[in-house]
Amino acid sequence: MDRIRNGWFSELSELWPGQCFSLEVKEVLYKDKSKYQDVLIFESKNNGRVLALDGIIQCTQKDEFSYQEMITFLPLCSHPNPENVLIVGGGDGGVAREVDKHPLVKRCVQVIKLNFFKIGRSQLLNPFEPIHESCKYIVLKKYWSKRKTREVVVIQKWW
Repeated sequence: MDRIRNGWFSELSELWPGQCFSLEVKEVLYKDKSKYQDVLIFESKNNGRVLALDGIIQCTQKDEFSYQEMITFLPLCSHPNPENVLIVGGGDGGVAREVDKHPLVKRCVQVIKLNFFKIGRSQLLNPFEPIHESCKYIVLKKYWSKRKTREVVVIQKWW
């Protein structure tokens, strides 16, 4: 379903009858239906780049930092030595960007379903972040079963 009409993206939900959230669209940067969901990235008039999956806004360039910092630094600061970090989800790259800021982190693995390499780094909210793309979660079991130390896991995914 096309969520852009007359230059406006509108997020509608049966959960909120009588309500709608809309952003004015300057330019559609990317639109595709992946194996997992509908992906839309657009430049909005006031919020910068916007990532919407299945018609639901995931983050905007203007305010994503508040969520990304919280979901990242709460677990990192709660761990005595967060050298190894696993990110499940977080395909926009914001969590990876924040993990990279922590001085004790030595290794970060990110597993996402979306192929953002296909989309192109210039369309991402944070285009310079390295992203490990894989949809086989069995890799996680093999990787983590060999680890002898405690790790930090950040899960940015809705089930």
